[in-house]
Amino acid sequence: MRPVIPILFLLSVVLSLSCDQDTPARKLADQSAFRRIERICRASLILPATERDRSRLLVHRLANGTGSNLDRFFTLLSDPDRKGPVRILHYGDSLLWADLMTSRIRTRLTNVFGNGGRGLIAPALEAQDNALSALGHQQWGNWSVEFLQTMAGFRQEMGITMRRVTAVGIQSFALFDLSGDAPVDSLLVLAEPGSGSYILTGYDSTGTRSWSNANTITSNAPVRHVAPFPMSTITLSASPGTILYGISLERQAGGLVYTPVMRRGICSHDLPDIAAQRFRAQLAEFGPDLVILQFGKNEAGWDKYTLHKHLSGIHWMVSNLKAACPSATLLLFGPGPRINTRASPPRVFPSVGEMNTAQRELALAGKAVWFDSYTALGKEEGFMAMAWQGLVMPDYVHLTYQGGDFLGDIFADALLEAYGQWILEKVSSLK
Repeated sequence: MRPVIPILFLLSVVLSLSCDQDTPARKLADQSAFRRIERICRASLILPATERDRSRLLVHRLANGTGSNLDRFFTLLSDPDRKGPVRILHYGDSLLWADLMTSRIRTRLTNVFGNGGRGLIAPALEAQDNALSALGHQQWGNWSVEFLQTMAGFRQEMGITMRRVTAVGIQSFALFDLSGDAPVDSLLVLAEPGSGSYILTGYDSTGTRSWSNANTITSNAPVRHVAPFPMSTITLSASPGTILYGISLERQAGGLVYTPVMRRGICSHDLPDIAAQRFRAQLAEFGPDLVILQFGKNEAGWDKYTLHKHLSGIHWMVSNLKAACPSATLLLFGPGPRINTRASPPRVFPSVGEMNTAQRELALAGKAVWFDSYTALGKEEGFMAMAWQGLVMPDYVHLTYQGGDFLGDIFADALLEAYGQWILEKVSSLK
């Protein structure tokens, strides 16, 4: 068992030495540093004692041992004086259905770093199981939702929600109920310039205070609306022809914004079919600090799979992220086992291992971080055992809700443990 208690003990010793004695650490550390250490203690206290070192599932150290690809992201998380939220954007296919797994990850991380808001959502949904947890999302009237098509082979005008939503009638409304989540006071609207107008109306938790703001879309610049109080209910109405790509529901006070974006059936090689200019512009406006790509299981079962096609989507995201948000971090959530049930005996598709090896090499080269979900799920034997326990669906591809929580906890553990280790290194450097 990996000893979490010794980590906490070491932190307590460092804090004791720094606060109670006239040590070099005390002389070098300012008030901000101590607040940062206190924040890390809170993060470390929530780490469960595990049977293995889950941080080893996260490859973020550079091959030459000098630094980590998560340095900037961890620095943002540990800064008590940061302005605004830290944002995570998590892309995936149907493995994220109905906020599966990502709901668990979000809860674990916001419990430590604070809830920065529900995050980026499409104004209207093509299917209700795309709705995010803790968000009541209703829509009425005439909305047309276009979404990224798989293996289309042509450029598609999609936003960073991988959707394009159009109000096609005179009565197009949407309601966002945040009573099950944190109220928000900042709304970033991503829209098509010159396409129409919209009205936002918000109410506080008691329904007694209201705020309204109308906007005619004239320029390329996304609009950030700021309300004078936290809102628990928000309504949107749009004029005919209005094109909206997404709305981000956030809190100015900070915290963590964790947004999953799910699109069924797509592969990483579908990403280059997105027209890059609009996607890149919206990426810059939203400003993610960490982008997670979780693709590979669909490719594994595709008879036209090639590693080159899989990597094409990753490289597309790398180039666009570098152009739009140069300081953002890319995390590759490696594909877990997918069982070829037609094989005799059934076994994992070989392409799963090939994709994971390539992603790991990108991480070691400093281009991304890689999470080894294949090992996290017990590899082939463990994944089959999970299926017998009801944690994997009968298709031997998707996880059940319980299985999603299981993997979500492992990922959150890995990230928090790596963060705790990073903090200890920073504390040690103060001595």
